[in-house]
Amino acid sequence: MPAMKTYTLDEAAHLLGISKNTLVPWMRKAGIHAARAKHDQRYHYLTQEQLDALAAAHGRVVTDQPDPLAAMQARIAALEAALGARPSSEEREPASRADMARWLEKHGVAFNTARQWPLPTDRQAALIYAQGHINAVGHRKGHNRLHQCEDTSCVCRSLLLF
Repeated sequence: MPAMKTYTLDEAAHLLGISKNTLVPWMRKAGIHAARAKHDQRYHYLTQEQLDALAAAHGRVVTDQPDPLAAMQARIAALEAALGARPSSEEREPASRADMARWLEKHGVAFNTARQWPLPTDRQAALIYAQGHINAVGHRKGHNRLHQCEDTSCVCRSLLLF
């Protein structure tokens, strides 16, 4: 029988992406007791099964990737899979005035200008407002000249026909 993989509490916390101070209450809540090392009673170990149980109970992904970005991307993928398919940030409606201004910036409106406008919350209405404002006020030296973005499914494809 192969030897069971064990982890120190520090290693387990690192693999779960949490601190050791968070790991101990999780273990207590789950009723998991760490085994002590025979050579030194100060060291506590968790088995792979215990680590997997903690990860499943708290929606974590056990990852031994040293890269924190890769670990976070794996966690996000696991959470998105648990929640179901969610639209990307490009498909979602902007949540704030700054988000809408960033979106309009892709279409040729200066960010600081758009941020000051009383923008509607949906993209089509915001683009119509921007087009009307620019036509009424005009533009100088190419600033705030609307154009289509690279996204082929964007509403600008039907509104900005040039």
